[in-house]
Amino acid sequence: RPNLVCFQVVLKACTTEGNLASAERLFQMAREQRISLPVSAYRLVINCAARALNPEKAEWWLHEAINDGLELDAQHYTVAISTPAKMGGASRAQRLVALMCERGIEPDVVTLAAATNTCAKAGDLARAE
Repeated sequence: RPNLVCFQVVLKACTTEGNLASAERLFQMAREQRISLPVSAYRLVINCAARALNPEKAEWWLHEAINDGLELDAQHYTVAISTPAKMGGASRAQRLVALMCERGIEPDVVTLAAATNTCAKAGDLARAE
């Protein structure tokens, strides 16, 4: 029976390959076996969604971590915000920065740069400012 370390190693491999379907199956297996994955595992699956160019899933996993009661940091949000930069999602980036602030997490320079980049790539200069 796999343990937490096994799940994290395989999850990291899924992220490296951008294999979101496998990462999500792995998460489901861990839940079925009642293995609590740490907050770093959520960052990996959010990053996996980013690599798979799936901003909706990146945001979904961010909310899943919040719903599971985990304490997120700016890096979790930055990864989810950076994902739509590849897809032109200025409104998503703005919404995630607002969510971050609502939850009492101050955006750092990297997060703000990612949000600005997303807005600029979407051609939304007003939001970029």
